[in-house]
Amino acid sequence: MQKPSLSTFAVFAAMIVAALFVALPALADGISYKLPVKRATVDTAAKLADYFADADYTVAGIEQAGGVPRIFVRHLPEGIGSLPSGDKERLFIRILLPMIAKGNHIILQQRERLLGILRQRAAGWLTTGNDRYWLSQVAQVYRTSPDDFHTLLRRVDVVPASLALAQGIEASAWGVAGPAQSQNDLFGSQATADDASDAGYPTLMRGVLAYMYT
Repeated sequence: MQKPSLSTFAVFAAMIVAALFVALPALADGISYKLPVKRATVDTAAKLADYFADADYTVAGIEQAGGVPRIFVRHLPEGIGSLPSGDKERLFIRILLPMIAKGNHIILQQRERLLGILRQRAAGWLTTGNDRYWLSQVAQVYRTSPDDFHTLLRRVDVVPASLALAQGIEASAWGVAGPAQSQNDLFGSQATADDASDAGYPTLMRGVLAYMYT
């Protein structure tokens, strides 16, 4: 069976966003997130939905708010699969979007440092020991050589939020699939990730980063 192409996922994402009355620009590469940082510790889907409501965090309000709040959920809440379809979808999107925004923020910082090193090399400056060590670590994460700057620049780049959201929905069945529930793996990426154990990822954020890096 032929796997869906990235363009298919993008179309799927646009359909989801339109159905939930969220303008697509709010899910673009540059989606922002706002202070303060909050880590939700609620244990059920119903309580998490109430927590989001108390924080005035709604799917429909993302564009108007100019970004998503920095609310990070460590694990999917119990009972998410028992929610009515629309409630489940809105809750899953609100769980995932802040982590996508954070992941892209981290990647942009990596890219800026990489570009800075390249500018220094072009100007004739020697690469410092700290920068060489950083390059080796980043190259390991992105599975390439620290001297292969062409590949690094191609790989160290943001993932469109709409694409990441669509792939998370597809791979995890809106957070109901077994790996998502028991292993914090929303993207089916555990098999190829270096930081995943047999039990999966320690948090949802670690699973999201593994997907975005690969």
